[in-house]
Formats: sequence, C-alpha cells, structure tokens
Amino acid sequence: MKILEDGNLSKPVCDIFIIFGIALIWGGAYLFNNDLSNIILWLCVSLGAVLASMGGWCSFANRVGIKPFGTNWKNIRKTYEKKDDDA
Repeated sequence: MKILEDGNLSKPVCDIFIIFGIALIWGGAYLFNNDLSNIILWLCVSLGAVLASMGGWCSFANRVGIKPFGTNWKNIRKTYEKKDDDA
C-alpha cells in the first residue's frame, strides 16, 4: 500500500486517519474520563481531532484534485490556478 499517491495521501491512508482519529476521540472520552487522567484525555482527544481532520482534509483534496504533498512545485502550482473555462 502506497502512502503518497499522485501528490496526496492515498484513499486508504485517509480513511485510516479518519477512523483512528475518531477512535482516539471516543476512546479518550470513554476510558479516561476521571480526574486522575485528565492529561491523557486531552492528549487523546487532541491527537484524534488532528488525525481525523487531516484525513478529512486529504480526502477533500483528493476529491477536488489538489496535490498538497507533491514534490514538483511548478506543476503543483498549476493545479491551484483557475482555468479559463471555469469562469
């Protein structure tokens, strides 16, 4: 399984990020909800939110056709330009 595919994260990697992020949020809120592990709760929820949002952002970039992780900057910049027929 490739991690990067056509200048973006591959679809399975995006899905894994979203699922793992939601699992971290839920697991942190469900398992670490007492006063002794308040730091662990916030770490799990914060890391889960970052992973889930990164997976969602990369899925959206795949759908729109943006290449945020490419290596050829001149060609990547062309994907952000507005085309004449898009009006």
